[in-house]
Amino acid sequence: MKLQDSRHSVRNYSDKKISIDQIGQVCDIGYNLKRHAVPSGGGLYPIKIFLIVLREQEGIKTGYYEYDSKK
Repeated sequence: MKLQDSRHSVRNYSDKKISIDQIGQVCDIGYNLKRHAVPSGGGLYPIKIFLIVLREQEGIKTGYYEYDSKK
């Protein structure tokens, strides 16, 4: 069974904090130019990932962030 076939929504959230490295891994899997090479007019790659942190996590405070796959 493929991973995407076993996906499901979760409504019972844990109070366990996640690290900035774990957040980075999720964002990297979501969109990384090396892994998800797609054609883009003018090489602009207009897809961006934004993260809203509602509760302080390990190494990241509450706020609104834009993911930079190059860092």
